[in-house]
Amino acid sequence: MNEKRVDKTENKENAKWKDKLIEKLKQFIKSRWFPLAVAGVILLVIVVAGFFFGFRITYAPELENSWEAISAVASWVGVVVSAVAVWAAVQIPEKIAKQQEKVELYTKRLEFYDILDACIRFSHVSERLSDPIKINGNFVYIFSYGEFRPNEMIEEINKYAKPLYKQVALSLRAGEFLFDSEAKEYIRDIIDTLPKFLSAKNESEIRDSFQKYKEAVNKAQQNLVPLVRDTLRLWSDK
Repeated sequence: MNEKRVDKTENKENAKWKDKLIEKLKQFIKSRWFPLAVAGVILLVIVVAGFFFGFRITYAPELENSWEAISAVASWVGVVVSAVAVWAAVQIPEKIAKQQEKVELYTKRLEFYDILDACIRFSHVSERLSDPIKINGNFVYIFSYGEFRPNEMIEEINKYAKPLYKQVALSLRAGEFLFDSEAKEYIRDIIDTLPKFLSAKNESEIRDSFQKYKEAVNKAQQNLVPLVRDTLRLWSDK
């Protein structure tokens, strides 16, 4: 029994070691040192091949230089250098383009995370509110990141709330394409419940719609937020 447990523990440790090794190899392949390593290996292969074909570095001034051999070697060196130059000309811009795509994706995911965090904060501050004006005022204040203060524009809250909600909805919908399919359910629940809460007029409607919105936000906070944070953390660690 103890031997079986030891075997299982060793298998788990071996699996972890293999996973770590594979992850390190992947990181090395993606790093800037990989092309240099490849070039070094190619150069080493050329040197070894030349050695086996009879090329030697010697000092013999009494011997006559073979210009034909020198020309042949120079031609091969030119071919190799040209091939490396072409490879670098293709790979480097492609790598830069991929890096830019990753930066853009990271930026969009970070913007989505900010919107999601605003949805959570709006849920917290709306817990005990029953006045539609105050609810929409807090919505404008939170999602405009303090640019508009509700106390200064009570009569114009609806004017700002509707277009602001459209922007929020677009930002949330963008999240459906930035993460795995499992994120769609939580995003759509927030998109469906938020406008109903903002448009509720009487106390009963406000209470019912807020409860649904709160449930949607809580689900997103428990399941979607960790996913978004892990995605951002994994990218920033690279």
